Amino acid sequence: MAQADDTTNFDKVDAENGFSVDGTQVIDENAEIVGDLADDAVSLEHLDSGIAPAFICVGAVLHTWDAGAASTDTATITGVLATDIIVGNFTTTNANGVTIEQIARTGENTVTITTSGNAADDDVIAIAAFRAAA
Repeated sequence: MAQADDTTNFDKVDAENGFSVDGTQVIDENAEIVGDLADDAVSLEHLDSGIAPAFICVGAVLHTWDAGAASTDTATITGVLATDIIVGNFTTTNANGVTIEQIARTGENTVTITTSGNAADDDVIAIAAFRAAA
């Protein structure tokens, strides 16, 4: 099977023919895989605009709060950029009933979480960084 490059022809999925790459059927009309795709044969630039994601997750962490009586703590997400969208949510009982007021990249590989009050030690916050798909 051909390696994907700028000349690779990706045909769209349809009910009659399935999906093919450069004329070689790889998914049949029953949505079952036929053969193997070469490494890197499907990439963002080859996806139809109707199915291409607007953002991709570039990092995530389950952060255990360890700020004592503070309402601010930091977490590490390797490679996070200033332009990334950062989201977070408590994944435990949130013992002190606080809310996340702000969550943002504040430095290289660093995300700072600010809560409305003192979060309890051992509360866990799920944090993810999303980047616009190119």
